[in-house]
Amino acid sequence: MDGEHTVTVRFEGEELSIELVSKAFQKLGLLLKGSARKVSEGRRDSIKWVLSDLSFGSVIVTAEPKLNRVTEYLREPLVARVRQVVDDYSAGRKHLITEAELLPLDDLAEMVNGELKGVVVSTEEKDAVLLPQQELPKEETDLPSTALGTVVGKAQTLTSRKHLMFTLFDVRTDNAVLCYPTEVQHDQLRDIWDKLIEVDGVVSRDPLSGSAKTIREITAIRAVEPISPKALLELVGMFRGKTKMSSAEAVRRVRDAES
Repeated sequence: MDGEHTVTVRFEGEELSIELVSKAFQKLGLLLKGSARKVSEGRRDSIKWVLSDLSFGSVIVTAEPKLNRVTEYLREPLVARVRQVVDDYSAGRKHLITEAELLPLDDLAEMVNGELKGVVVSTEEKDAVLLPQQELPKEETDLPSTALGTVVGKAQTLTSRKHLMFTLFDVRTDNAVLCYPTEVQHDQLRDIWDKLIEVDGVVSRDPLSGSAKTIREITAIRAVEPISPKALLELVGMFRGKTKMSSAEAVRRVRDAES
């Protein structure tokens, strides 16, 4: 079974409590159940979602629908539905969402901006960022899309289960960025663990903060020369000043200043 038919959900925050994660998982379960009910309308078959991967730092859970030969054709629309309802919710298109999906989405959106800093729902092709309740648009709107870009960070949490993926912790925000390398880049990943690297590709960003969430269609992965502790503090200070400079440009400027 390939990664195109899984849903990866990221619960972002520092030191998330067990109680909060438990509540967030419960709401996610209700959302998955509601979407399954919508997609399988008219069928009596019960659709079960199971965990296929779980990572920590930001809590990242990957789920897939467990189907039989008769219901296998529902796999792709099920996964697409979950991402689409989150996208519709954040874009103000609540009329397209069923009540069984809307209730857990409301609860999750209320949790964002407290201990929970963000919720991102990803499939192999696209992301949907769940906006907090107070940031939801009053009417339908188009959220920012993806664009070519470069993100600098430390590579961690490499997994090849179901699909090839690694987590990059952006030096600009210290947020986890999910990266989907190609099979051709597999061997290159052995040398990047816990190292500072630049990743070029199609970057999906949070529509409010602009922080990177995922990188797909990766075209290059490059090692970055180590930065001295003093220069690293200078780099962090630049970002605290809320610069619009990209992480890649900032690292280059700091390195040039050292030389």
